[in-house]
Amino acid sequence: MNGPLFVSALYFSILISRKPYLCSLTSTTVSFSTTYSADLPVEKAVFAEPLSCAMNGFSRLDITPGDTCVVIGCGPIGLMFAQLARLNGARVACIELNKSRQEYARKLGFTVLDPDTNENINNKLKAMWERRENYVIEAAGR
Repeated sequence: MNGPLFVSALYFSILISRKPYLCSLTSTTVSFSTTYSADLPVEKAVFAEPLSCAMNGFSRLDITPGDTCVVIGCGPIGLMFAQLARLNGARVACIELNKSRQEYARKLGFTVLDPDTNENINNKLKAMWERRENYVIEAAGR
């Protein structure tokens, strides 16, 4: 396929989830779509919309080097927030219940606290940073 494509976030969610009860194609209005280069693989383009959501929320914060940030939830959006905070110089810790998401966050270099095994997360964070966190980002979803 050559040239720019119109892509809907809904289309991407359907394409990536591959649920049998969802259609493989959808139509949308141009106002809900954007273009991207045909050279960009769909596996990377799919992150444009969720990353823009994380960046929009992050732009409302004033995280600077030396700040401390706790991200609750290590799903895609939570990890995007965590990476944005780290890129801005913050020390970041993540809180997650799901073991596979914990492992993925650790592979990305984040300190991960499991509420099931850490008796008092507040005390653990204070011990790590010798103070309270500056920011808490809730990205746990449901």
